[in-house]
Amino acid sequence: MARPDENPNQIEIDERLANREPEISTAQPPELVQLNRALVSASVSESTRRAYDRDWKAFIKWARSAGMPTIPATDKTIAAYVTYLVSLGRKPSTIDRVMTTISQAHKLLGYESPTRGSVVERTRRGHKRKVGTAQTKARPLTLEHMSRVLVALEGLPDPRRARDRALIAFGWAAALRRSELAAVLVENIQEQAAGLVLTIPRSKTDPLGEGRHVGIPFGQVFCPVSLVKEWRQISGVDSGPLFRSLRKGGRIQDRGIDGRGVDRIVREAAARAGYSEPYSAHSLRAGLVTSAAAAGIPDREVMQHTRHESARVFAGYVRPATVFNSNPLEGLLARLDIPTD
Repeated sequence: MARPDENPNQIEIDERLANREPEISTAQPPELVQLNRALVSASVSESTRRAYDRDWKAFIKWARSAGMPTIPATDKTIAAYVTYLVSLGRKPSTIDRVMTTISQAHKLLGYESPTRGSVVERTRRGHKRKVGTAQTKARPLTLEHMSRVLVALEGLPDPRRARDRALIAFGWAAALRRSELAAVLVENIQEQAAGLVLTIPRSKTDPLGEGRHVGIPFGQVFCPVSLVKEWRQISGVDSGPLFRSLRKGGRIQDRGIDGRGVDRIVREAAARAGYSEPYSAHSLRAGLVTSAAAAGIPDREVMQHTRHESARVFAGYVRPATVFNSNPLEGLLARLDIPTD
């Protein structure tokens, strides 16, 4: 029941947005309404929708407790919420995501986004100057690391040995995000004379499901193509999820591995190879980019392979790998005729 000071219409809008129900005219035929809702729902990934759900519900709870309207919110309300999030120790990247959620919620209902007001921008700039904006990135598993990791996994019993080696090599070579790696189906892979072609039906940068194709050639340092074939021969997997969960004793299950399982496999493999740094599933994708940059492969070619849409995000991986390329110190420190007094 609404409190005396609450607007019933406002509560209805809040609840609808909390459940991420887009505003669709019900005057249309029911079948068309359902289709429209499915298309709107499919425009973002499941993980992104879950994040939006959490962010929007948290904002609603805070705004109601503070006696402020949630939709449409004012820029002063948003600035106050940013200050509240800062007081909780939220990182700038987290607040960026929250602002995106609030902005999208307003746009869904036909309102202007309140997150771009000058008071909001000033508050956010102050926060970023105070704490910095550098994000903690996954430590990359480079080509050199990969060789050592794959050798270390040789000591495992099958089928775990074959699965883990294939998963890590395939994920690295295709520069897959952990959700993409967990979602690979046998039906998504085609064998060709030059190697394997992976079709990614949907991804973070392809939310509408247009599909992306990734070529994985035979290799010499290590061969992801051969390792995938070995895993399929040992496991007998000929359809459905390529990488399966294993029961104790090595029994292969029908269900595919999930993202957390991919994380665990990479982390344990790195530790087995003697690396004490914290690695994760994203270390595979980061390692491919880092290795390609260090080898001097043009950014355009690497971005096409990794499906990066943002040059800024991509550059965050490339810069650490190229700090010694055309470094002016090499010439300066090699000179012997510089006066010392």
